[in-house]
Amino acid sequence: MPGKETWVQNTIDRYEGHEKKIDLMLSAPLNGLRDNHDGRWERVVEASLAKIISKISTRHLDAYLLSESSLFVWDDRIVMMTCGQTRLIDAIPEMIRITGHDRIARLLYERKHPVYPREQPASFEEEVTKLETYFPGRYDRLGPKGEDHIHLFQSSPGAGNEDRGSLLQLLMYDLAPSVIELFITPSEKISELKTIPWCAEEILPGVIWDSHFFSPAGFSMNGISGDTYLTIHVTPQKNSSYSSFETNMIFSDFPAVVRNVISLFKPGRFSLGFTSKTTPLTFPESFSLADLNRVYHESHRSRQRFDDGCEMIFLNYSCSRGSGCHKYVPIG
Repeated sequence: MPGKETWVQNTIDRYEGHEKKIDLMLSAPLNGLRDNHDGRWERVVEASLAKIISKISTRHLDAYLLSESSLFVWDDRIVMMTCGQTRLIDAIPEMIRITGHDRIARLLYERKHPVYPREQPASFEEEVTKLETYFPGRYDRLGPKGEDHIHLFQSSPGAGNEDRGSLLQLLMYDLAPSVIELFITPSEKISELKTIPWCAEEILPGVIWDSHFFSPAGFSMNGISGDTYLTIHVTPQKNSSYSSFETNMIFSDFPAVVRNVISLFKPGRFSLGFTSKTTPLTFPESFSLADLNRVYHESHRSRQRFDDGCEMIFLNYSCSRGSGCHKYVPIG
């Protein structure tokens, strides 16, 4: 086993930050689902090889910050995401023990293609084989195989007409060196993040925040308001720097939110996912990066329609400035 200094340096240099995500919807609210007096959510999280760090709550939602990403629990829904070398699908049997198989209306499993596939405990194909022992379903890929893409598995074993609303996802790669430095040494730098437009109280009034700096590198933040959530995860490792932003909050100006997030992290490239039951799905069609258009260009666009009627558009953006493009990204 390497010494502590070698382990710390490896952790700073490389880490699989790309998330795996489970979105499990019940056919009806389940009384007591959010209860944790019996340690049920510790068992769910530990089954994936992660740990619970902290928890915040509203009347409608519990948000757990994990050693690898986040867990959100409503009365009728569970969203869990993990990264690193976790085994997220191994948490599904524990979830089924809590909810019962017959109450599950829909399961979505999403996985970004890994940076270090040989270091992952299983491939997506192997995970699908295991998922199909619990639920029949189908799987798809959004994005070109040779570029940034995500894998999706979906199953609708039960009846349920719940609209899961809109979801905005930003997956950002090759972060600016100044951003990487901000998240490598844990400190009181969280105060700097509070100045970010999309974290300001005047923009998101009433949001409850929970955050954690990891040692030797990394950062996670959950924000919740009512039944909505916002989550941010940063892996600043210089060989695989990555940050994700995901929210089901409704903003009057989605493009402005995207521009603010991109201006903060200044990635070399990024993927945008937008999911909604709106028909037709018009947001991405009219989407404009405005002042970011001179830095990024859209390199790919694909669509996926889910069994529950929601539709997802997945877009890849690349920096058009070549190496050193970070300096061209305007400050948000």
